Amino acid sequence: MPSKIQLDENLWFLYICLQKSDYKNIDFNAVGEVTNLKAPAARMRYTRLRRQIESGTLRGTHGMPFQRAA
Repeated sequence: MPSKIQLDENLWFLYICLQKSDYKNIDFNAVGEVTNLKAPAARMRYTRLRRQIESGTLRGTHGMPFQRAA
């Protein structure tokens, strides 16, 4: 089970992605500047996190997978 800290970091990362987007496209260069990642690394982190969320493999603090909205 991921720790609460890891989930908080993922939440923070997604929040930064949202802030640095126009709600259609994410500016990964800007995300990288804030998160101290290179743009390709920020894009890959987002892609992996999104894949975990969509596949149901990302687990919450109570060990339950996040449910994808219908």
